[in-house]
Amino acid sequence: MITTIFRALFPLALLTVTVLQPLRGNDVIPVEAGIPVRSELVLERDARASREFRLTVPADAVSLSISVTDAPVPLEILVRTGSGSILAVHDTSQVGGSLVLQRLGSPALPTGPLLVEISFQTRPSDAGQAPTRIPFVLEAGLVMIELTEVLRPGQRVQGILEPERGMLNAFAIDVPATADALRFDVSGAAGTLDLFVFFEELRGDLRTADHRSVSPLGQESILIGGDSGRTLLPGRWFVVVTDQTARRFVDSFEVIASFDSDPPRELLGFPDLPLNRSGLQGVLDATVQVVTPRGSGSAVFIGETGYLLTNQHVIADFSAGGWGLPVIAVTLDPGVPPRELFRAIVVEEDPVRDLALLRIESGLYGQPIPSGYLFPSIPVASPAGLSFGDTLLFTGYPRFGGRGSRATITVSSGIVAGFELVPDGLVLKTDAAIGPGNSGGAAVNSRYELVGLPAEVMGLGSSGIGYIVSTGMIPPRWLTLAGATRAD
Repeated sequence: MITTIFRALFPLALLTVTVLQPLRGNDVIPVEAGIPVRSELVLERDARASREFRLTVPADAVSLSISVTDAPVPLEILVRTGSGSILAVHDTSQVGGSLVLQRLGSPALPTGPLLVEISFQTRPSDAGQAPTRIPFVLEAGLVMIELTEVLRPGQRVQGILEPERGMLNAFAIDVPATADALRFDVSGAAGTLDLFVFFEELRGDLRTADHRSVSPLGQESILIGGDSGRTLLPGRWFVVVTDQTARRFVDSFEVIASFDSDPPRELLGFPDLPLNRSGLQGVLDATVQVVTPRGSGSAVFIGETGYLLTNQHVIADFSAGGWGLPVIAVTLDPGVPPRELFRAIVVEEDPVRDLALLRIESGLYGQPIPSGYLFPSIPVASPAGLSFGDTLLFTGYPRFGGRGSRATITVSSGIVAGFELVPDGLVLKTDAAIGPGNSGGAAVNSRYELVGLPAEVMGLGSSGIGYIVSTGMIPPRWLTLAGATRAD
């Protein structure tokens, strides 16, 4: 059966007419993106039936989706390259299903012809129950890369990332022969942004970009020319802004292109951070996110001059000598992910106790901290007064705590479920919901005083027990160095 689609646009409706034609069993059906194809599988002597389709992925495609609907039973989707090698398999246990291939995915979407096989395999349990004819509808969707806007130097442009457009925007700028540098800066997104830069030709295969800036940060920059070591040529340059981790939510951002090596002035300022707020709000103010090469963790300010405590395993990548200085992100609005504002240095670390002391060193772009600039902090209490069943609150940035690809600050609660004496002090146990990303955040008592840092979870699901490095394990000289307020 070959499907022909006729669309007639009326004021209130989109009418689709499908014409079915006879098809021989061994025919390969051509498929065009966006046009549904109605077909069927016929089970005869053997217990397996399949149908093959052919489509072509153009060079300017970013992603491909293949969906199967209207089938009465679960069907398998198998994708082969033009040479016959298996690229991907999707075997769903539910009726209907879809498969998405992306240029940056694994496996990566190739350019050129693909064969799509839809099949059904009966199982012994299906004896006498499997249908002999299985109708279904196949539809392929391609997201193509398109130029969003041509930028002017210094112009702030708003971009929108939408799932149906592949979560990317492409911009261009014309670079004159007199320019010594080209810089792109993006900011203001809720998700994790990446930049892919092309010279003269915009391509859908982002893996072929001439330059790229890929990290867990929500604010990205890339410099070409200047002192970057990247050669800047006159002509048209393209930058693709994308979030390859969050594919279900619309996000927005701002992009600025300039012929300057330095960041735009509007990105270099520091907000006035809230100070001396009481109760839980003060704990939230003092709890920040630490962005690492492999993801993120949490930390808590214990001194108004910018000293923080976190777990040593959170900053292990930095202490090993990689990826520059840790990035510190601060929550200014609890409804959105924290804003990446600062870089910190590791002042002290103790892998045995899983503790590290950090200090704010500069702004995100290396700009100096203004004289007299203060940070929110919370008092540090001894864990000696805690008893079984006492309530604890935890603040941090668990990976499951955000709507998109970056977490928002999250509060969870639990009780003191146990104690464990170790050579260097006291470890607390709790039944609170603690997940990856919570490490290094704040564990506070009923007076909102710091009593520990959540470090890890042992076990699964509701039986999981969280382990907290208590404040009794913090070296006293760290607290003195930080100028921490001691609650007792």
